Order: sequence, then C-alpha cells, then structure tokens
Amino acid sequence: MKKLLYILFSFHFFISCDRANDEKLTIARSYFRTHPDSTLLYLEQIDPTKLTTKQYMEYLLISTQARHRMDLDISGDTLLLAYRDQFRKFPSEQAAWFHYYTGRIFDEQGKKDLALDQYIKCEKLIGTDLYLNAMLQSAMAHLHFSKLEIEEAISYYQQAAIKFENAEEWENASISYIQLGNCFLFKDSISEVFIYYDKCLEYKEFWSNETKVKMLTNIAQAYNEAENYTAANEILQEALQIPAADKDKVFVYFHLAKANTHSSELFLIYIQQAIDLLQQDDTNASLLGATYHALANFYEANDNISLALENHRQYSYYLGETIKKDFDTTLKELKQEVHIQHLQTQNLQLTVTRQRIQLILLIVCLTSIATFLITYHLFKRKKQKLLEAEQKIDTLQNMASRDSYEKNSLREIVLQHFNLLKKVAQLQAISPTKHSGKTIAEKFNHIVYQKESIDWEILYSTINTASNNLCDKIRNTFPDLKDTEFKVICLTIAKFSNPEIAVILNKSPHTIPGIKSQIRKKLGIIEQGNIANFCLQYWREEKNPDQKS
Repeated sequence: MKKLLYILFSFHFFISCDRANDEKLTIARSYFRTHPDSTLLYLEQIDPTKLTTKQYMEYLLISTQARHRMDLDISGDTLLLAYRDQFRKFPSEQAAWFHYYTGRIFDEQGKKDLALDQYIKCEKLIGTDLYLNAMLQSAMAHLHFSKLEIEEAISYYQQAAIKFENAEEWENASISYIQLGNCFLFKDSISEVFIYYDKCLEYKEFWSNETKVKMLTNIAQAYNEAENYTAANEILQEALQIPAADKDKVFVYFHLAKANTHSSELFLIYIQQAIDLLQQDDTNASLLGATYHALANFYEANDNISLALENHRQYSYYLGETIKKDFDTTLKELKQEVHIQHLQTQNLQLTVTRQRIQLILLIVCLTSIATFLITYHLFKRKKQKLLEAEQKIDTLQNMASRDSYEKNSLREIVLQHFNLLKKVAQLQAISPTKHSGKTIAEKFNHIVYQKESIDWEILYSTINTASNNLCDKIRNTFPDLKDTEFKVICLTIAKFSNPEIAVILNKSPHTIPGIKSQIRKKLGIIEQGNIANFCLQYWREEKNPDQKS
C-alpha cells in the first residue's frame, strides 16, 4: 500500500512540475519579441534538467529567439540542432519556428545547404504568421546574398520589406531596405542604392538609439564605398550626436576615419578614438585588428615605415586573437555537444521513470477494473442461479399439485419417472430462514439432479406404446434433431410448460424458447407455431392414412 501511495504521489508531483514549467515557458514565449533581455533573465530561473524533452526543446527555442532578437551571435546555439528530427512533435506553426532558427544557426556557421533545407521545411509549415513569414524572406535573402546570387537576394529582400511593413515591424523593414541598398551597391547601381537608403530613413522615428546608430553607420559605409565622403561625414556626425553604447560608437569613429583619409589629422584623431574605445573592451579582436590594419596602411602610404611595421605587428597579434577566439568557439561547441548528450540522457531517464509510473498506474487501474468486473459477474451469476433455484422450487411445488395433471396421462407418467413427490418433500425441509441463498441452490441441485432423474428409454417406450410409436416415427422422419431437442418435444407433447421443462432437463428457463425455435426450423413449423399440435396431427395422419388426402 505504501508503495502504491508513493507511486501516486510521484506521478502527481511530475504532473504538477510539468504544468508549472509549461506556464513559465508560456510567459517567456510571450515576451521574447518585446523584452528579449528580460526573457533571458526569466529563463535562467528554470532548471533545464527538470524539463521534459519537449519542454527542453521549447526552452532552447525561446532562448535562441531572445538572443537573436538582441542581435547576439547564435551560431554557437548548437543545442537546438540536436533535436531537429523531433520538431514534428509540435504544432505546425511552432515547428516552423524551430526550422527557421535551426536554419539561421546553420547559416551563421557557413553551412548554407543545411540552412536552405531548414528554410524550405519552415516555409511548408509557416501558416499565417506575418512576422515569421517576413523573417524567413529576410533569411532567404541573406542566404542568397552570401552565395553572391544578387538578383534572388533582391527579390527576397523586397518581399521581406513588404511583409515587415504589414506586420508593423518598422525596424526590420528598415533593415530590409538597407540590405536592398547594399545589394544594388554590390551591382554598382549607385542611384538605386540611395533610393532604398532614403526609404530606410523614412522609418527613423521608429528606431531605438542603438538602431539609429547602426543604420546611419551602415548608410555612411555605403557612401564611403561610393567615395562620397562628404555625405558619409554628415551622416556619421549625426550618428555621433545620438546617445549610444561604446561598442556602437566604435564603428562610427572607424568609418569617420575612412571618410577622412584625405586629412591625416582627422584620420588619426578618429582612428585613435576607435582604438581607445576598443581597448577598454578588447572582446572585439577582429575590429581592433582591422583598425590597426587601416593605421598600418595609412603610415605605409605616408612612407612612415617604422610606424607601419609597429601597427602591422598589432594587426598580426589581434588577427591571432581572432583565430584563437574562433578555436575557443569551436571548443565550446564541442563541450556543448557533450552537455547535450548529458541532458538527453537525463531527460531520457526522467521519461523512462515517468512512463514506468504511468504503466504501473495503468496496470493497477486495469487490475482493479478487472477484479471489480469479475466479482460483479460472479455475484450476478450466483444471484441468477439462486433466482433460478427458487423459481424451480416453485415450479416443482406447482407440478406436485394433484390438480396440475390428469390421471394416466403422459404428464403423470413423466412425473412418476421424475420422482416428483419425493423430491418436493425433501425440498420442503429446506428453510429459507436457516439457510443462505448459496446453500439453498446447492441443496436443490443435490436433491433434484444428484443422479439421472428419468430413464428416458423407458419413457420413450411408454410414449410409443400410448401413441402408436410416435417417438420412433418423429426420430426417423427428423434425424437432425438433437437428443435435448427430442426430449423437449416429448415433454411439450406431455403438456409441460417452459419452466417445467427447464426443471426436468436442468436447464435455465431462458434457454427453452431458443431450443423450441430450433425445433420449429427442423420440423418446418412456422415461427411461434404449436409443436405439440404439429406432432399430434402428424400422429393422427400416421394412424389414419386416409386423412392425408
């Protein structure tokens, strides 16, 4: 009993935990678009080891969505990739999100074919989600642009911009227009470039300060590429006036330096400001390396070989740091894969435990139901037997009445063979107040059916003698009759009722009508036809052949 209670408590505990985790994940899912930073903090309150496989997959998806929304690198979110064969367990629109972010991770890892495969699967499941539809178009455009398929990229970016506008995602729409401009910049279609940049600037009021700095820097970079340094300077000076984090201002100073290569003084001022900001937080080794590389080229162009070599050394150092960082990222991914396998093992163990508990509970429930049904069936059967025994006692007492049969009739002959009076006398000694229902049924069967009650061969001979060999004629004419069916015919001719026949043959009263129905079919009697009349009519025709005609 204690073990069963423990199982029930454990099962209830697992169900409660599942519901609580589902509620937490639902809350996190509802905030990732508007408050991605808060979503990540909220997810830290959830213990991944206590999640089911399905919940853990959703946990990884929401984490990746929030990180991507914050423009963080998601190429290392390889945990999600391990579950991509199980996305079908989710509703189609949610599975589409899984495929989309799996594609984004593959894309950022440079695995373009795998990314395209996931995007295609996402497109088949996407449904009516405007935001996801726009995100997919943008991702497809980025994929084609990276493969230098510029026309395809332009087509997808145009669709993405329209869908972002329909979804009222103004910042993303702006990014799509920036990317369209970059595509035309790659094609050297300068007039088209600035048409889309101007379109992007129409949504400036919807941008956050961080987005404004990034957008303006991007546009200024395009002006630098087009060698329109005046326009680039104007835009970058506007970007400098916007409150922004140092990591964003670094790019502004870097591109200001590029826009002022004609002025040694301004170039050195802006490049030094970029270096100062980068050295405060040297996590961006690749940009720091690019900055020293630009300085080395500047000094080399101005024939200052010693400073050029010094900056080349700095460039080489940070290039090595970048390579090391990439190696560390790869190592981190390997560790994450090991962690994945560990979590998968834990989730599998939890799943097996849960399934074992569910199976035990199912077996206990089925056993209880089966026990109840068997007990109920036995009770009903005993009750039915007792009821039948009581009915048979009443029937026997009625049969024993002198008024119930005629002198020297077939009925009297059968009852004498059945030792009716002796059996009724013995049954009268059974007191219902002194005996249980089970005892009454047992004693009735002992008295009435202990041994063969009727010698049927003697009875058949007696009936033959009294009825011009009726029994033999019926047997010979209808050889398909079974022994029980033949006995029922004889007792019917002797004017015994169905309950009386059931008592004599030790049958349930409910079975006699069925036996008579089979007899009618074999004798060719219509349904509900009188068997006794048919047999007696048959006997008269055999006795008086002239009546047949």
